[in-house]
Amino acid sequence: MLVEAAWQLIRSDAAMLDHYRQLQKRMKGQDAIIRIARKLLRRIRVVLLSERMYVRGIDGRLTSAEVSAPPLPEPKKRGRPKKISTVPIITEVDFK
Repeated sequence: MLVEAAWQLIRSDAAMLDHYRQLQKRMKGQDAIIRIARKLLRRIRVVLLSERMYVRGIDGRLTSAEVSAPPLPEPKKRGRPKKISTVPIITEVDFK
């Protein structure tokens, strides 16, 4: 599945397409796409760990700080909101 995603990536990301073409000059296309898939996996890992959005068309030698990639949006809350109890909770009981 990762290889299929790599094929789609080189169709939409100019920097990855350039890298694929450079690799294709010295190896078969199928071996080059495996290298692109591994590079995609590394980029996915960086996005998850740095909590920054993926920026297309950026050469792999730049860091997210140099690119100033925006942070990921906050996830939407799902489900019903929790009910807040209006009844006071008694924690200590004094028996005199």
